[in-house]
Amino acid sequence: MKNIINVDNMLLRWKIVAFLKKEPPIQKRTKVFKVEHGGNFYKRHYRLQPELCYTPYRFSPTIKFHRCIKKLLKENFKINSENKGYPYILTVQDVKYKLYFSIKTIRYYYPKILVLTAQLNGFPDTLTIEDYIKYQYLVRHDPINSIIQWTIGISESFDLNLFEKQKTFIFKPFLQLDLTCSEEEFQSHFDNHINEYIGILIRNEHYNFMSSYIPLNILKKNEQLNAKSCEKLLIDKQGILYLAPSNIRRVYSRTQIHDLCEIAMVIECYFTCFQQVRLDNEDVAGYIFFKLIRWIEDPVKIFSKSVSHRMVWTLMINEYIHSVNTYIYNEELISKIKKKTDDLIRKSPSFERDIDYITYLNQKSCRNKPDKTTSVRVELINDKTTKKRPLRAFLCYCKIDISIILKLYNRLSSNGISPWMDEKNLLPGQDWELEITNAVNNSDVIIICLSNNSIKNQGYIQKEIKKSLDLAERQPEGPIFIIPVKLEDCEVPEKLSRWHWLDLYKERGYDLLIKSLNYRVSELNSRG
Repeated sequence: MKNIINVDNMLLRWKIVAFLKKEPPIQKRTKVFKVEHGGNFYKRHYRLQPELCYTPYRFSPTIKFHRCIKKLLKENFKINSENKGYPYILTVQDVKYKLYFSIKTIRYYYPKILVLTAQLNGFPDTLTIEDYIKYQYLVRHDPINSIIQWTIGISESFDLNLFEKQKTFIFKPFLQLDLTCSEEEFQSHFDNHINEYIGILIRNEHYNFMSSYIPLNILKKNEQLNAKSCEKLLIDKQGILYLAPSNIRRVYSRTQIHDLCEIAMVIECYFTCFQQVRLDNEDVAGYIFFKLIRWIEDPVKIFSKSVSHRMVWTLMINEYIHSVNTYIYNEELISKIKKKTDDLIRKSPSFERDIDYITYLNQKSCRNKPDKTTSVRVELINDKTTKKRPLRAFLCYCKIDISIILKLYNRLSSNGISPWMDEKNLLPGQDWELEITNAVNNSDVIIICLSNNSIKNQGYIQKEIKKSLDLAERQPEGPIFIIPVKLEDCEVPEKLSRWHWLDLYKERGYDLLIKSLNYRVSELNSRG
């Protein structure tokens, strides 16, 4: 018998982050969105000074935008929506009732980072634990998934006729449950259902069989957030769960907490793509770096007026922001960026407070070619960011070949490489598809292991190969990024034939692989 939780109200939201292929034409007049600065975003929620803010633009969809989406819904899913705007009334596979879908905010952060806040309503008051877990994945199901992809594509081009669906994005769910129990009963109710609620948070349908250390660890890291109030705010790398009895005075604002999640995801996205950003526009990269590094190093200063926001943010740094570690301890890199930023301050003392400054720097870089002798762009060659860590290699393989792959994993580790494979790196309770996508995106090189098994297999390996090929298309021409490796005598698929492969099963196969990986390290060091 499945466990059921009765609620007075349920709110399901997602923060969806995508790194665009090109910058939206925000200076161009458009009838698709109303484009405005989101300067009040930080001041209204967190009372922060402008110099501390990574200010986004806000895109507000117009009637023309909604007409386009409704036309696509009708053509692709035979869904007719009579509303002029949000919410869209949708029928979703495996859900028996109609749902109401809205995109509450669309924010654009230089450079090329787009964030959607999506919301789904219309759920009944009585759902099973399995339902709460399953519905957090609806963002990956059509027609919701297609609406998100269309919205990202239109936001990139501002063109309702010529836009490309963006298939790659990451998401974090925020689930709020207003429980039917009283304030006095709340704590005992929570204690009696800890495994169920932790299962909902980390989206683990096998919550009854979880090791006891998993809920204990999650409760311990969230202990400070829940020390005083009669509510539970639980934050994990998988998402956010907020529980409270109905009709109590709440300490936490769901909008403010979820928007902190947005800022953390944007910072992680920025530092993941930092090298590319810096090569594209060194002034913009330094300006944003200058702002964001303080959010990591000095949360006390950022949230000096709110202890609760500071505690939430400190936890989010640990859960959501990891790519910054590549740069935060690199004193040489930071000193170069600080010198560049100090020069900007001398030339324009008010630049920290100017929300248009990034736009100005972008336009300036389009007019002026960078100085090839003094530019920070050239100084990238001397950055030792990639030397501070081992080469990250993603292993794409078929499960049937796991015994060979485990040996390869161990050999690569012993040679100073940092390999990634699901069997070794995935933890219980993690969203495996999301973690694999992140691992692919964060890799320096992708090793695609081929065998007669993998070529015939129609499983997840084909999706991994497709993700790898999509990522390879965004890489600069020339450098090694994808290495097809034959585990046995087999055919190489046509889609991988453009890359020279190696025969790992032959005598010198592994030596050639290490030679290629060392060459990749030298490429990264020379390019910064």
